[in-house]
Amino acid sequence: MLGMQTSLAVKRGIKIIYTDDMEGTLYAVNRLFERHLNDENQETGYVKTHDTGEIDDVQIAILMQIEGISQEKAELILEAVPSLELLVLERDMYDEDGEVVTMLEYLQLIRGIGEVTARRVINAFQDDRSL
Repeated sequence: MLGMQTSLAVKRGIKIIYTDDMEGTLYAVNRLFERHLNDENQETGYVKTHDTGEIDDVQIAILMQIEGISQEKAELILEAVPSLELLVLERDMYDEDGEVVTMLEYLQLIRGIGEVTARRVINAFQDDRSL
């Protein structure tokens, strides 16, 4: 089922928004409605249309749509950030020493993720594109 959803999203341009709970779904629907009313449908340039094949994990398939994110990097991101909701909310995280770091800094601690890629990941989930 997830492979079919991902295939539809990529091949037919159908947008799938993963949410963990009702609150996340309500937030996503509200933002879509606001953007529709404000006619914010311009291209962003940092999201690609990448055929994810038969990847069963929707979160990995979603991350792979971001330029510079391979399946391996998507898996590493999800090991470090267990929910895409944390990217949407852009929560502060704790580094290996227990220090509070921004999500941008935290993503750069992941092997193979530099500042540019970390910014792309955050921008893909944020309303504010000024990062």
